[in-house]
Amino acid sequence: MDPSSPNDQAKFAQALTLPEVYAWMNTGPDGLSHSEAFERLKIHGRNVLPRVDAGRFPALAANFTHLMAMLLWAGGSIALLAGLPELGVAIWLVNLINGLFSYWQEHKAERLSWPWPGCCQPRCRSSEEEKIAGSWPKNWSQVT
Repeated sequence: MDPSSPNDQAKFAQALTLPEVYAWMNTGPDGLSHSEAFERLKIHGRNVLPRVDAGRFPALAANFTHLMAMLLWAGGSIALLAGLPELGVAIWLVNLINGLFSYWQEHKAERLSWPWPGCCQPRCRSSEEEKIAGSWPKNWSQVT
């Protein structure tokens, strides 16, 4: 069985024993030979995680549309309908402040996490104990 989608491949690989993983990946406990590592680099390219940027508005909107936020919006509306405008507005303000704070926190965490690849040089170890240098992209905004 050779699964095609990345999710299927991950599930398949997790169910294998270590010798089966080696056979599936055409490798062994000593790693790849120097020539095999360069051959795979030519075939598959660099092992780089792409930066996914869905945009600012969807990230902001997600903080106001999850289940707890929707319950708070509904609770504020019910409070208004029940004749308690102060409570309704207070609930909505709590939801608004929580959503904005969560977005700001996520944005800061994302900005802090992307410089990390630049702080160390990626390398892999081949079976001949040679270090094969890699490289990170210079400009993360150009990674797709």
